[in-house]
Amino acid sequence: MEPPGSLSLGALLQATTLADILAAKKKGASRVVAFEHSQTVAEALDLLQRYRILAAPLLVYPTLRNTMGEGAHGQGA
Repeated sequence: MEPPGSLSLGALLQATTLADILAAKKKGASRVVAFEHSQTVAEALDLLQRYRILAAPLLVYPTLRNTMGEGAHGQGA
């Protein structure tokens, strides 16, 4: 069950306008949020929702890729 006043990810995406994003940017609401490679997708989506982040880049370092046994294109070795 979601806390009162929270939105599901889909509802957040539908309810957020460009004006909301621009207003937050003007207020200096910029944050850096980092994820651990061991976090689940559900945990990552929860964090994105909590901070109202609609998109995020994904950086994969070669050592992490090698540790997880993946090739250059994300395919298993």
